Amino acid sequence: MAETKPSSTEDKKEGTDWSKILTAGGGLLAALAALLTALNAIGLIGKPAATPTATHVPTVSAVTPTRTAKTVFFSDDFGSTTSGWGSGTDDDSEWGYENGEYRILVTKPNLVVWVKPGTEYDLADLNLSVEAHSVAGTDDNEYGVVFRYVDGDNFYKFTISSDGQYRVQMQLKNEWVTLKPWAKSSLIHQGHSTNLIRVEARGTELKFFVNGELLTIVDDATFASGNFALVVGTFDEAGVEVRFDSLTVRSLP
Repeated sequence: MAETKPSSTEDKKEGTDWSKILTAGGGLLAALAALLTALNAIGLIGKPAATPTATHVPTVSAVTPTRTAKTVFFSDDFGSTTSGWGSGTDDDSEWGYENGEYRILVTKPNLVVWVKPGTEYDLADLNLSVEAHSVAGTDDNEYGVVFRYVDGDNFYKFTISSDGQYRVQMQLKNEWVTLKPWAKSSLIHQGHSTNLIRVEARGTELKFFVNGELLTIVDDATFASGNFALVVGTFDEAGVEVRFDSLTVRSLP
């Protein structure tokens, strides 16, 4: 069964104002040049460095660390339509299996739709990853994962967009709280290209990755454990459809 919430538009997607950054950078370079000139005049720079005295460095034997095996809590390639995610349609969305992937279509603007697995999980520390790509609708969208899901009013959400941005939020007592506002990243494959979305949650430290690279780290202690879900959202335009594949949830080493 799909669940929904109105989308959060409190933080708008924005580009970087490079003119302000370059202007500030020019002033900084000028100040640095003046400082170097003054230091050279009084003899504090420009002198040859003293030759260091050789010291003995003790030999340390290398020790190979032992890694703890990771437990796979959940894995699904969506090749079987009986893996528990279900299928359905309502006034706002459609969800179900299609061609070895799991699809979520949002047919209403300004709406977030998520679907949980058929089995309830209560996971604390985890490594959650899934491949996803949009197949229809505007690039002004969001898709990703929900984790530490307590109930429909309390959970974390990590999403990216087809126009190359990402955001971290939590739903707290039926209100959206932004932990990391929309930010652009060249690591995100835009348009209908596939992205590997991953979350590492260890205690209060929450790490967010895309395509194998770290995007951001958030420290938050609001939710200690919970379930997980796949999520898709719209803003001004409806008709966004996203497909998911290769979902895996593991323990951390």
